[in-house]
Amino acid sequence: MSGQSLEMFASRVEEHVRAILGDGYETEIRTVTKNNGVILTGISICSTGDRVSPVIYLDDYYTERADIEVSAEETAYKIVNCYHSNGKIPSTIWKSMEGLDNFEQIKDRVMFKLVHTKNNEQRLKQVPSISFLDLSIVFYLYMDEDSGGMMVAQIQNEHLALWETDVQVLYNVALQNMQRVMPAEIKGMNEIMHNLRCACGEKMEEDEGESPFYVLSTVSGINGAACMLYPGVMAGFAEQRGKDIIILPSSVHEVLLLENLEELNIRELKNLVKMVNMENVPREDILSFNVYKYSVDDRKIQIIG
Repeated sequence: MSGQSLEMFASRVEEHVRAILGDGYETEIRTVTKNNGVILTGISICSTGDRVSPVIYLDDYYTERADIEVSAEETAYKIVNCYHSNGKIPSTIWKSMEGLDNFEQIKDRVMFKLVHTKNNEQRLKQVPSISFLDLSIVFYLYMDEDSGGMMVAQIQNEHLALWETDVQVLYNVALQNMQRVMPAEIKGMNEIMHNLRCACGEKMEEDEGESPFYVLSTVSGINGAACMLYPGVMAGFAEQRGKDIIILPSSVHEVLLLENLEELNIRELKNLVKMVNMENVPREDILSFNVYKYSVDDRKIQIIG
């Protein structure tokens, strides 16, 4: 056998997972469309009676090596360990999920994120959204968070009908929740680099100059580009410096801020955004290739390049 397809690999992994877990569990191979049209393949696992099942993705485990049985079995044990360690839904979440059809019971878990509109055209037909420049605000239910990331559920169009609400109510609720659960944080690039080097046991060079860049994100570093929408965040930063602010979309998780100085070349900044997106940002995390500006006078964000 010269190699294995992802589909073949997933099928064999699922078989091994079922054998390892034994009776009382159900498994299913699922393909999930993520941000920017990225399609991931995973295995959902749920014990008998569960209403929600986590999906553990296989893409990072998949390689086209010859011995499919060995790699599939090894991966199956990793998947099962991941499920037992992180995949089970906490009881507090199960309680809230039981009231999924009641908006009042789950509204404290409604959050939002920013995605690129054109890159998500098909997905946006299925979910409630609000346009913002070349981006769209989409909504999800926040379930839990740990070192491995966030456990979320995408809010679909049918949920609005079920909850008898509209997208503006969803936005107002989500904005309050985001500021409470995922507050905004602005840090200088020098501070971030200093913290990274300290964590690696390195020291800052004394002659290193002050970086003009600041990073805007949530305190958890997840879906932080949405902080541009928080009331007063961009206005406060701009007013402190007395200048308009250039915004570079680093990813869905953060944006870079710098003062709008006369010597700045917007075309070069746009090329910088493009280069970073293509070379350093996973496709799923790319936000935009445009450059934005927050205007002190107009008190709004606009595309400038």
